[in-house]
Amino acid sequence: MDPTTDFVELLAKTHYSFLEGASSPEELFSTAAMMGYAGLGIADVDGLYGIARAHTASKKQGIPLYVGTQIPWKSTSLHLFAMNRKGYGDLCELLSCFHQELPWELESFSSDLLAFIPATPFSNLDELQALFPRRLAFFCSLSFEGRDAHKMKQAETLIDTFRLPCIASNEPLYHIPQRKILHDVLRSIKHLTPLTSAGFHLTPNNEKYLKSLATLSQLYKDHPEWLRATKEFASLCTFSLDELRYHYPREWLPEGHTSDSYLRELVEKGALHRFGKAVSSTVSNQIEHELSLIKELHYADYFLTIWDIVQFASSKHILFQGRGSAANSLVCYLLGITAIDPIRMNLLFERFISKERHEPPDIDIDFEHERREEVIQYIYTRYGRARAALTAEVICFRKKSALREVGKTLGIRADEIERFQLISKKRPLDQIPVEDLQGESTHLSSELLAKYLALCQEIYGLPRHLGTHVGGFVLSQEKLSRMIPIEKAAQASRTIVQWDKNDLDNLNFTRVDILGLGILTAIRKCFELIQEVYQVQLSLSTIPAEDPKVYDAICKADTVGVFQIESRAQMNMLPRLKPRTFYDLVVQVAIVRPGPIQGEMVHPYLRRRQGLEEVDYPHPELEAILKKTYGVPLFQEQIMKMAMTVAGFSGGEADELRRAMGIWRRDGKNRLSLMGEKFRQGLIKKGISQEFADRIFSQIEGFAEYGFPESHAASFALLAYASAYLKVYYPDAYMVALLNSQPMGFYNSHTLLYDAMRHGVTVQPIDINFSAWDNSLISPHLIRLGFREIFGLRKSVSQTIERLRKTRPFFGFSDFISRMKEALAPDVLTKRDLFFLASSDCFQSVHLKRREAFWEIQKLGLQDSFDLKSSEDPLALPPEKAWEKVTQDFHSFGISLGEHPMAVLRSERTNLNAIDSRSIHKAKNNQKVKHAGMVVSRQMPPTANGVLFLTLEDEWGLSNLIVWKDTAAKYKQILWTHSFLLVEGTIQRDPKSQVLHLIVTSVSPL
Repeated sequence: MDPTTDFVELLAKTHYSFLEGASSPEELFSTAAMMGYAGLGIADVDGLYGIARAHTASKKQGIPLYVGTQIPWKSTSLHLFAMNRKGYGDLCELLSCFHQELPWELESFSSDLLAFIPATPFSNLDELQALFPRRLAFFCSLSFEGRDAHKMKQAETLIDTFRLPCIASNEPLYHIPQRKILHDVLRSIKHLTPLTSAGFHLTPNNEKYLKSLATLSQLYKDHPEWLRATKEFASLCTFSLDELRYHYPREWLPEGHTSDSYLRELVEKGALHRFGKAVSSTVSNQIEHELSLIKELHYADYFLTIWDIVQFASSKHILFQGRGSAANSLVCYLLGITAIDPIRMNLLFERFISKERHEPPDIDIDFEHERREEVIQYIYTRYGRARAALTAEVICFRKKSALREVGKTLGIRADEIERFQLISKKRPLDQIPVEDLQGESTHLSSELLAKYLALCQEIYGLPRHLGTHVGGFVLSQEKLSRMIPIEKAAQASRTIVQWDKNDLDNLNFTRVDILGLGILTAIRKCFELIQEVYQVQLSLSTIPAEDPKVYDAICKADTVGVFQIESRAQMNMLPRLKPRTFYDLVVQVAIVRPGPIQGEMVHPYLRRRQGLEEVDYPHPELEAILKKTYGVPLFQEQIMKMAMTVAGFSGGEADELRRAMGIWRRDGKNRLSLMGEKFRQGLIKKGISQEFADRIFSQIEGFAEYGFPESHAASFALLAYASAYLKVYYPDAYMVALLNSQPMGFYNSHTLLYDAMRHGVTVQPIDINFSAWDNSLISPHLIRLGFREIFGLRKSVSQTIERLRKTRPFFGFSDFISRMKEALAPDVLTKRDLFFLASSDCFQSVHLKRREAFWEIQKLGLQDSFDLKSSEDPLALPPEKAWEKVTQDFHSFGISLGEHPMAVLRSERTNLNAIDSRSIHKAKNNQKVKHAGMVVSRQMPPTANGVLFLTLEDEWGLSNLIVWKDTAAKYKQILWTHSFLLVEGTIQRDPKSQVLHLIVTSVSPL
């Protein structure tokens, strides 16, 4: 046997060892194949984090993968490898116990594992020999350093003493020696030390790479049997990840049912509920089509599990709604998972499930964000923690973190790093010149800065640590902990698997995404308030559809606080698009996205909708696909249908295009560009113009940035309509619900409240004798603010106030202090709590204004917790001036219920000479004006090329400003740091829609 041609490197580490390895599985396997290795073992630290990627890379390169890990054990470290499927399950179980701090003994998991230990003296060697008979070996790693001879001699002695075999391993940490400097940086980051002080944390040379077989033969010329032993031990490991057989839970099926029969029964009941007895042939045919495909692909258990989860949510009155591609499915609609009728919407089922795709369906469900944890814990309880876990998210170095962490290792000061981050905010790392960094630092050399940028580019995208996916759950019929290691998540009571969603998809594990959505919380709370105050019972399914009054408000862009259509860009689009039907609203939700914008589809759509441009189709076969959108493609589904109809794509290729749009951030744009180019050439071959094909290609790239499928837009449009309806008919209840569901949405509480007041709602201030923790709807059109609005106030303080008030109200400040102090013991009432309360001016019902309250609190003593020494006669202090009151209100709870800040400034600055927002909206096109306001939003989207969109607010409403790139750069410091601005510019008014902007030419702080 040739000792080198049969060499297997068993102890390689990938960058999924998190700051220990510096190369990807793909790089390692590609290099190993090029070197002629007979296989590659991956032994990442404490887990199998990179094994799924390594499996894919192994198959691509055609060399075997050996699955292992490195864990600490007593005074040494063990490299453990799975010999077979049982061994792999034991390895996963062992790692799960290790990470969840559960009791475990190596003996329970050792029978089907190989173990390798460093060839160094070790006191527990006899124990390991007993646990791993004929499955234990030393490894010796020679690295052209001064200690190689000593290492070899030590290994020889141990082999003779314990009669154990030995393997050769270079313990690779990277695939090529040039990665040594990056590895040094990673180690320095891990140990929180600059490179200059890292010392023994770094490897002594750059030899921890995949060496050539000739080099290995020379290095181990005295012991070629160590090289041969690698293949001998590797041959004992026959396990492949292809052996994993994943099954969805099924044990709760009713007696006498199979998964498919029970699913059919539920779907038929759902059809009766949704459509009554008169089910059309179209619906029946689609049901049969979907159920037969679900049966053929063995997905029935998955659908039943999702149904079980939403049934739980319904039983607990937790609002939910399925979205994404699941809304394309009639079965999901009939099971009550989604709320959109895909037959009426003519949605593409194949975007959800396709026989050619060979991947499981993906159902995303939004739940109320405040109650999502109830659903998560139900799943853990229902299926057990050994069979259920959340999906991981691999947190990678991004531009900001790369600049920060690499900068620290190179000894760059924190203030300089912040400046580097600022100037690179809108540029990729490879487009930042060294000269730009030199302009921000006077003492750093160009050589150091060039090295800094090069290392930042290298580290960008490398795994940093493991996080928790936003809501992806993996459930299994068998023990999940024997298929993927499970570890604790950062949040208590949660656990995660060690793979991310892409790994799970590639290995055909099915997920369900349990997501949180704030608007669902707000809508449910609004329904409850309407029931309580108006005695009207509403639900998402009973809100009247297609209400003209609702669409009137939407067309006027009266949508502050309305889900999905409240942003500056959406409000500018609404008077142009003028939605009058639900499908119009679907388009509205989707059109202000990078896909349609980058593909230059927005203006053609608007012109055709307004009758200013004739509707035509680049090819006759496209009419059926594009008719609903006036011949202009806006949705991903339309791109897929076009690919199959006129570009010559199969269904599988069209779906591959969809996937390429969805995962380019992980896999890069090469795959997307290849698929997009094929699509473009397919259109041109059909006689479609080069110009149209180019625009579609740009649109595909835009969808990769952020584009909506039609089904997703429809799901969100449903909630947009519901929230608009509630705002139009119950602005008081809707506002209370929004405030009680924060943080969420686009605007702060002040802007939301002022909008409500402009809609006839009266708002009363926070008061110790009347307020609860939540904001309250006292009666129609009358709101009382709650203690939750006070920045920093503990909820327990509010709860105590409410409990004490049930006996009797507070009669004075001393009464409040004495009762609160007694009630809160041992949770001591602090001066800090009192200052929070006083700053909100909430003692007015006991005849104590803010200034007097501050004075009384100061008299209570100097300690944070205090003895009662309050006087019954507060000192008379001069009243607050108007601007002081506004400032204190904003400092305390971000809201001013008195005069609007701009009204106060206007009265104090008599020479302001700036028109208000009312006059702005009446101004003529091209009129030059001066305007002042409070900044409520700043937006510079990637598609805007440096243009800044500002929204200002005054006592009369909102005004929209556009600051072109050069002006935005000139006044950058003022625009981004000041809250009140005085601007000059020119009115730009669209004659058709009357949409108005102020084009800013100069800016000054107010």
